[in-house]
Amino acid sequence: MLQTRGFNAFSHRDLAQAVGIKSSSVHYYFPSKADLGVALVQEYKSQMLALLRDIETLATPRKRLLKFLEIFETTAAQGDQLCLAGMLASDFETLGPLLQAELQGFFALMESWLAAQAKLSQPQRSKARCETLGRLAFALLEGALLCARVAGEPQRVQLAGQQILWMLEHSEH
Repeated sequence: MLQTRGFNAFSHRDLAQAVGIKSSSVHYYFPSKADLGVALVQEYKSQMLALLRDIETLATPRKRLLKFLEIFETTAAQGDQLCLAGMLASDFETLGPLLQAELQGFFALMESWLAAQAKLSQPQRSKARCETLGRLAFALLEGALLCARVAGEPQRVQLAGQQILWMLEHSEH
């Protein structure tokens, strides 16, 4: 529901109906909506960390980047949902401080991983330039997911991925 509707567009009751339990059961484990959101981001982060660990076994930065981009391409191909973190970002001002901090941590993790790939691809790059490229690459992916959904064109994520590969693999002059 979060990935298709957004965080503010569903309730504990909606969640309870979807899984076939009483609303009070959802409230028992997640007293507030923010508690639910924090748990969702933590689980999502855990899943992404597991994926990144698997990706890290690949031999080259290019292979790692291609596998990472595939995650976003798969999400876009599903058509009806976005990255959980991207959906939460659209509701950022209404999330509360704990959920905001979790979300910021997730974004920082993804940007940092992409920055590391930029450094591995072009070791002569400065740390600051790699950090900028990591932030830019993640923003491009999240934006491409949004645009792909609106346009009904999942291939936009693949096009963004091609530009990210070029950007991270080529040195600046």
